[in-house]
Amino acid sequence: EDRGEKITDSLISVLNDQAPWVRYCAAKALGKQKVSEKINSLASLLNDSTPFVQIAAIESLGILKDGKYSTKLLEFVNNQDADISQAAIIALGNMDIKEDEKLIFQNLLEKQIENPNWVVRKAIATTLGKLNTDEAFELLLRMLAQENEYLVDKEILFSLGNLNNSKDTLPLLINFTTESSLRENTLDILSKLGKIVIPFLQKALENDDSDIRANIVSILSRISDDKSMQILVKLASSDSSAYVRKQAVLALNNFNHDQRAIWAIMWAANHDVDSLVVQTAKS
Repeated sequence: EDRGEKITDSLISVLNDQAPWVRYCAAKALGKQKVSEKINSLASLLNDSTPFVQIAAIESLGILKDGKYSTKLLEFVNNQDADISQAAIIALGNMDIKEDEKLIFQNLLEKQIENPNWVVRKAIATTLGKLNTDEAFELLLRMLAQENEYLVDKEILFSLGNLNNSKDTLPLLINFTTESSLRENTLDILSKLGKIVIPFLQKALENDDSDIRANIVSILSRISDDKSMQILVKLASSDSSAYVRKQAVLALNNFNHDQRAIWAIMWAANHDVDSLVVQTAKS
């Protein structure tokens, strides 16, 4: 964890040690110290005979974010060793690479989206969210349509949520909440995005589908913001669906520090026309 030229030189001196674990630790330590001026020495381990040492070198180069060896890393994307492929994909996603290399990288990722190893597919999903291009957006949607692994699904949704074209992605994610296989992951992602999604949620409340409106209630209940609470207050008293009103009443429990939320629950307990909503509000 220490820094300084002497420490760095000592680490570099053991990059050729006979023991692979020593080479591995030295590579990891050089990445932690962010010694980009010594990158040539670190990059020498890309040709190491031991896979886990290669992986350490790839990961550290990714941490340093120096695109000097991006061409070499592109050669590892299709590596048969899934861990090496994953490390290269994540490292390249962290680097500021040239536009022509970005296009090559994107094409390599497209060929790999059906990789039988879910670890590689998850790395691809993570990286596509960082590329932030129209092509990356389309690739993520293709992956989502064919993916069966829970953790990869979640990563795809997270990357979609991180893309800058919020106009397209956030309404799409809101619609995904009605698909049973995607619902929980999507609710989690939208909630984590915070108040940036509130205007899109408000617009989606115009939807005739009460399931979508109920899912929006679930998201709003997890976003600790005054605007969320105001929307829930309105839904608790005026939504056309008794189920949505009930969910809104339950969601207002998360805002019980605010008198307006308490009043909305009390109003539902005394005036709602549905007995289940009344019972929920009273309890």
